[in-house]
Amino acid sequence: MDAIVRNRVSPLIDVRFRDIDELRSAVALWDLRFHPIQREQPVEAGRIAQFSCASVDFAYARFHTAFDQSGAPPANRITFAVFGSDLKRLWWRNQDVANDTVVVYQSGDELKSISGTDFEVYTISIAEAELEALCQSLRIPAPSAAARRETFSIPAPVAQVLRERLRSLRDDPLNFTDGEAREVAITLVSAWLSPSEALKIRRPSVRARDIALGRALEFIESTDLDSLSTDALCQVANASERTLQYAFRERFGLTPAAFIRAYRLVHARRMLVAPPRANMTVSEVLFGCGFNNRGRFSADYQRAFGELPSGTLLTRQ
Repeated sequence: MDAIVRNRVSPLIDVRFRDIDELRSAVALWDLRFHPIQREQPVEAGRIAQFSCASVDFAYARFHTAFDQSGAPPANRITFAVFGSDLKRLWWRNQDVANDTVVVYQSGDELKSISGTDFEVYTISIAEAELEALCQSLRIPAPSAAARRETFSIPAPVAQVLRERLRSLRDDPLNFTDGEAREVAITLVSAWLSPSEALKIRRPSVRARDIALGRALEFIESTDLDSLSTDALCQVANASERTLQYAFRERFGLTPAAFIRAYRLVHARRMLVAPPRANMTVSEVLFGCGFNNRGRFSADYQRAFGELPSGTLLTRQ
């Protein structure tokens, strides 16, 4: 890990964006696709910053609008995602993840999550060769790819110090020292590979509202789009419409009905961006995603993505 000690952190990108196009153009280290699940506000939509230090890359993201996120992490690296302390929960790979959980991505993994209206995350990507060197210096056996845990937790006092280090990088990257970069890497890798850590993961108390939301989101992910309705969500979640209203508004700033509509728009966008066949039509996408009014679909689509669905399809064919 000597390379980390000798090199300074270099800012690559630091962008405060107002719309989705600015966000897409700003992301360099990740292969990411963002689809808003609510109308973007006319204020700052968020910030994304990326920094590099030898074989370790850092990134910071803060979003003020809800997104459906997909894509892939940096290649040939292990990436740790540390969530901001104010983040309540995140829907990640069909799991409800709390902010005290560190998520781990391997090269080739798929990123799939739905974030709410105030999402904050720090990511630390370590090259495989540096990971092996760090394991040797810590006298910890390097695990095989199949044995690596996808999630783990860090004790609260350690997590507080870790976030303070990352906040100093976010706020003043030019004065972020090599020693701090190495300390962040050591903290994460030590906790990740600690044999006893798996037994210490604290399961946060879960409210009935959160349980209902998790069931509803899992159903949304797994069922046909034309079968989605608020009544169906209530039945699957075994919850009242009022409970789901509170749960969806708290997490995403949307009612269940508005979330379903936004989710359908996101799916339509994906089909139009990457049509499953050359002669795909807007009408097929429209009905396949559960819409039955082309005029309203086109208006909602343009409001969400800045172009008509026919324009999206035309540029991809």
